[in-house]
Amino acid sequence: MSTVFIAGNIKMNRERMGLSKEALGKRIGVSGVTIGYWEQGKTTPRMKKVEQLAAVFGVEWDQLIVNEPVKNTEDIFNALPGLSEERKKALEMVMKVSNDDLALLLSIMERTLKSE
Repeated sequence: MSTVFIAGNIKMNRERMGLSKEALGKRIGVSGVTIGYWEQGKTTPRMKKVEQLAAVFGVEWDQLIVNEPVKNTEDIFNALPGLSEERKKALEMVMKVSNDDLALLLSIMERTLKSE
């Protein structure tokens, strides 16, 4: 099983991009203090914020939560406790989608969320 390293991965990617905690927080709609808590492992970002962080860093979201690419959904479920069964099913399906289809799926999801 992969080991969760989200705190260190957020800090490493933030520093790699030369961003302050405040600047990163502003990009994803949280405070610099929140970024600090995530980097210290005091709190953990929700999945939506993990996805936003990944987009800012230009990496896949699974690269933020583990020290190696996720090989199975059980790793995700262990890293993100409290996921509903619906979210687990959605994540299992996303893990099976090709990268080309994933881009289309993300576009559809973004349009759906904007229309709410």
